[in-house]
Amino acid sequence: MIETIPLDHILSWMVGFLFALSSRKAQKDFSTPFNKYFKRGLLYQIFVFFIIGLYLATFWPAWSWMYFINPEGKTGLTYLMVIYYILSYCLAFILAWFLIRKDLEKILYALFGILIIAFLLLTLIPLKRLMFVGGYEEFVDGFARSVFNYPEFFWSMVVIGIYFFIPLIILLRKTYKEAGV
Repeated sequence: MIETIPLDHILSWMVGFLFALSSRKAQKDFSTPFNKYFKRGLLYQIFVFFIIGLYLATFWPAWSWMYFINPEGKTGLTYLMVIYYILSYCLAFILAWFLIRKDLEKILYALFGILIIAFLLLTLIPLKRLMFVGGYEEFVDGFARSVFNYPEFFWSMVVIGIYFFIPLIILLRKTYKEAGV
């Protein structure tokens, strides 16, 4: 599981789209996007996604920024960007709800495809940035350690992956079954 500030905004949009799409038949009947499926995804976003982002931004801030910026002295900005994960989810769900209600699901699927491509590009192109952990200066000077040689980081990523995917799969499956899609 890769958790970084730039990638997490893309993932937050994807999660918003997924919760709306998994309940798309029910969404057509709701007069507001702020329904039980929105709330279910929002709770996931707050109690899983936000917590993971907060943990990584606190303990590995330079890695969380993919070493694109030096986070020293930018703690407020870092935490603000993590809070925006929730806003990204909300915007995505509301947009998806609107597109579903207007029978424009093809546009929604196209947007989801664009997000997948953006996620892959932002993962694969700067892959070196994701495979090393350390401070900003350590990375720039070439002294950051491989994630595989940093057991604390490696195992935290394993736990984060489990904490991220298992509830997401369970909640999406429950949403899909309830909404009669």
